Amino acid sequence: MTSQAKPPSPVKSAAILLATFAALMLAAALVGAFLVHWALALVAVVVAFYGFSNTQGLWRGWRGARTISILSGVFLVLAGFANASSVSSDSGLVGVVAVGFGLVTIVLLIVPRSSRDWFSAGSGASTPRVR
Repeated sequence: MTSQAKPPSPVKSAAILLATFAALMLAAALVGAFLVHWALALVAVVVAFYGFSNTQGLWRGWRGARTISILSGVFLVLAGFANASSVSSDSGLVGVVAVGFGLVTIVLLIVPRSSRDWFSAGSGASTPRVR
């Protein structure tokens, strides 16, 4: 983690992607609540809370948030491949979107040098950023 105040573009993109996913989960929770699927709505709210919390961690340069985001991306890819067996159905389309979200998140957090530098181990990542 460097002393710069704002994260690099790949981290911003991954954070925005994760926040978008969390917002979609929150919308799914609202729809589930109106359709009286309370258990699914509760799960969606928990996932949305996780997404928004993890987005904040990425923005601040916390390595744990990066690790959790990468593992979540792997989970999304695996779950997406499980659902993407038939692209013609709605669940197949959801699977393809999940694979896309997962792959883009993984690539944005692992590949770019600026992203790796943002979460570097020797820079005191447990301390908050100063502006």
